[in-house]
Amino acid sequence: MKSSQKTVLAWLALFVATILIFQTAHVNRTEKKIPFNKFIEHVKQKQIDSVTFKGHGRIEGKFKAGVEKGQNFETIGDTSSDYYVKLLNDNNLIPNYEIDDANPVWLQLLVNWGPMLIFILLLV
Repeated sequence: MKSSQKTVLAWLALFVATILIFQTAHVNRTEKKIPFNKFIEHVKQKQIDSVTFKGHGRIEGKFKAGVEKGQNFETIGDTSSDYYVKLLNDNNLIPNYEIDDANPVWLQLLVNWGPMLIFILLLV
């Protein structure tokens, strides 16, 4: 392979690696982050359509169609408190519970650093 072909291939690999890194780092989220006290106010005003409790106190949900354009939201709060579960039930909301599936560390490293390692190997 000629030197110019190797250079073009190296630049192409760098471009692809850069795109892959940005794709894995940039997650397109349409969720609105709200403080926990605002979440409680929306619950009391019956403006929440659905609620899901996730791990580590994360709460995700969706506003009703006429509120905040029916947008999804995310907040952090006490998901284990009986008081908040009762408050949700009193306002006709039954929370869903989901366990976050955490990827193993080796898989995260492979996805994040794999393209860079391939690029380095191509240069060598």
